[in-house]
Amino acid sequence: MNGGSIYVRTSTEALPHLFALISSPDSRHAPENNIATENTVNALHQILFSWFPIDEDTEETSYIYGYLCVI
Repeated sequence: MNGGSIYVRTSTEALPHLFALISSPDSRHAPENNIATENTVNALHQILFSWFPIDEDTEETSYIYGYLCVI
């Protein structure tokens, strides 16, 4: 993975801030916030996918990849 432990630490530290931005009551209701919210969702998906693949825990693997197919 590019960035290694620095990337993991920085991503982990950023997660609460990203979740707070998306969870804000104005995140989707104020037109000027839509782009920032969508950019934040994109950042979260990039962090999430950097931790893939999931292949050791077959029970979780089935659930995770099944859910990704739904969305």
